[in-house]
Amino acid sequence: MNRRWTKREDNLLRRCYPDGGWAAVCNRLPGRALGTVTRRVRELGITARLEDIKQPGVTKPEPLHAHEIKTRACLRCRAAFVSAWAGERICRGCKDSAVWQAGAAEPLSTGRAVRPSGSGSGT
Repeated sequence: MNRRWTKREDNLLRRCYPDGGWAAVCNRLPGRALGTVTRRVRELGITARLEDIKQPGVTKPEPLHAHEIKTRACLRCRAAFVSAWAGERICRGCKDSAVWQAGAAEPLSTGRAVRPSGSGSGT
């Protein structure tokens, strides 16, 4: 249910948002979701002074699936190789082979066929 913004709420946004951003406002407006506050701030043309609301020591979180260099078994020949990320599963020796570069499907050690990335059926 959408309720109308009151003059009191608009004045609170104008007074508090520029110095403290959404964090300074949301606690003072119970029942107003962050998205609703953000939308109203845009409608009113209010901007925050970013240098005032940056918090020291707060950094961007690390991605859940960070690149992890580790030894993996090649899916084609089962040889151990150093993989730069979780999706790299074919060793350099197999990728350098004429069969791989020609785009021919070969059975994997798991019984599935593999094609180099970027090659498709063309249909």
